[in-house]
Amino acid sequence: MAEQGLRSIVVKKYNHHANHGSIPDDKKNILGRNFGTETINQK
Repeated sequence: MAEQGLRSIVVKKYNHHANHGSIPDDKKNILGRNFGTETINQK
């Protein structure tokens, strides 16, 4: 492979923890859904 100048292509795996955090300010609740509850297991 070195003689022909070939190299392997490595693709990073998807990391679902990369976007863990707060919601950006430009994103909003466009459907107007109510996600709040008063106690657990209401919705």
